[in-house]
Amino acid sequence: MNNIVCFASEISVSTQKKRVIIEELLKGQEAATQLKVLLLEKPFWSEAFLSFQEVMDNVLRSFSEALSILNSSSSSEPAGSAAEVAHRSLLNSGQNGSPVAASGEKRFQKDGRGRYNRRKSAVSWTILSCTIDDNHVWRKYGQKRVLNTEFPRSYFRCGYKYDQGCKANKQVQRDQENPNMYRITYIGIHTCNATPKATHSATDSNTWESFLLNSDGEVPNSPSLTIKQQFPKENTSSLI
Repeated sequence: MNNIVCFASEISVSTQKKRVIIEELLKGQEAATQLKVLLLEKPFWSEAFLSFQEVMDNVLRSFSEALSILNSSSSSEPAGSAAEVAHRSLLNSGQNGSPVAASGEKRFQKDGRGRYNRRKSAVSWTILSCTIDDNHVWRKYGQKRVLNTEFPRSYFRCGYKYDQGCKANKQVQRDQENPNMYRITYIGIHTCNATPKATHSATDSNTWESFLLNSDGEVPNSPSLTIKQQFPKENTSSLI
């Protein structure tokens, strides 16, 4: 349950440096994925656009492999195997380098007169990570069991949704094939003007991860945790 490879119960200098590296890589991975999604919304660049796609694929792949190698250094699993797991999370059914759930396509929806209107869906993407911390402030509003999976899925919204109207959301669930990793789906891009929260300690991280996967109630009592449950709860039945 608390077997998170990224964090050790006794923090050494080398472990602290490792954690900083991981967090920086995670921020870079998220930024690169967002940039790729934005580029995909500009289909007018022909050959130049394809070059941008290839660059973003390489950036995402390098981040994923670096994270996997760092993560596997504390376990008996070969680095190559861990890298393959993380890299698979950024591929979309064999399409080279596409995020698992990256989408910005237009969908058709019927209006009241039976005609179909095109509506743009929210941008979304999925990553495989060894930590749930991404330096954003989130509020957990739901958790549910998912059919044919061992681990529950937790739902979060941006902590500044009501203050600044930010519509960013994310879903977090332990990976079925590699329980030491988290499968995180981001939906929407942050539009809030929030200062990144301070990095919390490894003890707080372990406490929060335990709460994330095992509790539907109160948030653990930790002064440095900025992620907390907030009411009223939102309906999760419509979320994937």
